[in-house]
Amino acid sequence: MLKEIEQNVIGILTEISRTRDDDNLLIAEYWRRQLGGSDITRHLPADALLEEFTNKRLTRPDTITRCRRKIQEYNPHLRGTQYEKRHNKTASYKKEIKEWY
Repeated sequence: MLKEIEQNVIGILTEISRTRDDDNLLIAEYWRRQLGGSDITRHLPADALLEEFTNKRLTRPDTITRCRRKIQEYNPHLRGTQYEKRHNKTASYKKEIKEWY
């Protein structure tokens, strides 16, 4: 299951470069593909989408974004323009927390 999620996220990051910096777009594209593509999702009412989500037939958003972060950690060519900014900010937060304790 996780390998399948990873392959799908890699495919999306490769095909749609905007998803490298936009988790919402990544999740939306992942779910669109998971539901069968643009024809189905273009006419899917919001309540049907929510039902799919609540019945756990859609991959959890945090799983998709966690997978994206791991992929970008090991694949620099799939990183977006915001990767270094996020990575540096996280490192500085960790340093500050260590200094407090």
